[in-house]
Amino acid sequence: MVEILTSQVVSGLATGCVYALIALGFVLAYKTSGVFNLAFKDPRRDAEKVSWDDAVNVMVNGNGLTKNGGLNANFDAGAVSDQWIFQGDGYVEFEAAEVGKSHVAGLQVVPPGCTKPADCPDMDQDFTDISFAISLNANNKYYIFESGNPVMGNFDATGAWGVYSMNQRFRVTVTDNHNGTYDVAYSFIDPMNPCFPGQPCNVQNITTTLGVPATYPLRVDTSFRELGATLNNVTIVRIQPQ
Repeated sequence: MVEILTSQVVSGLATGCVYALIALGFVLAYKTSGVFNLAFKDPRRDAEKVSWDDAVNVMVNGNGLTKNGGLNANFDAGAVSDQWIFQGDGYVEFEAAEVGKSHVAGLQVVPPGCTKPADCPDMDQDFTDISFAISLNANNKYYIFESGNPVMGNFDATGAWGVYSMNQRFRVTVTDNHNGTYDVAYSFIDPMNPCFPGQPCNVQNITTTLGVPATYPLRVDTSFRELGATLNNVTIVRIQPQ
């Protein structure tokens, strides 16, 4: 009887500690944000600064890139991320340091059979091998391409979706539907309402491609045309490998 009672007490204390930690999490979340929110942030999904592989005709600036070689009128410069999205949801976020030059960034489906970056160097710096891309163009307009094919917008006759400003943040997001497909959303952060730590971002959807066959892994890919074209603060959010 004593052993059973002791076992139940120990078990109860352990369970109580778990509930106490959960309650503490609610309190800390409320004290920090002022909002009672049952949705805890998954620490595996923290934004990571992109680390670059296979840099060609670009200068690496931390998690940014600047074209410093190649021809001034060709998409012959770029790099890919060392981080991969292996499953589930994820996105890449980026900004152009200037207008008047062409920068393309997005997510590329990694070729079949690759399990790590060293196995699959990116040999093509053109934007046509970026599976899901936003082009921040030299004409100060932004376009969407999927494997080099334009997704036509209705902003003007060129198929643009709008105009962009320097340092405006853009995203390409995949959302797993858990049925063998994912949706690919193209969006930007409202420049009048930038993101702040602890607060939700005001994300403005541009368009979404629904029901794309879910092919993993994915990596960030970039392409640049004019010399001096720069992408800054490129980050990736993913379920990080454990």
